[in-house]
Amino acid sequence: MDSQYANAAVRSFARWCRWLVGGLDYPVIERNRDAYARLRCEKELKIVPGATHLFEEPGTLEEVAGLAGDWFRRRLICVEAR
Repeated sequence: MDSQYANAAVRSFARWCRWLVGGLDYPVIERNRDAYARLRCEKELKIVPGATHLFEEPGTLEEVAGLAGDWFRRRLICVEAR
């Protein structure tokens, strides 16, 4: 993504976000840290050790799924239909 558009997108985050980045994806880690610093919402940046960009290494995709699931369970509320 062009950094100009990424900067505009980051400024539009209003509520909360969690970013999951592979620990071996060095260029992406730095870009994400820069963008993360500009966020003005509840935020969390998780670095997944031993993972590259696509989380193809054994166990890393499962770790990302667990981290994402935990994040959403804490933030999404189930409303029963009446």
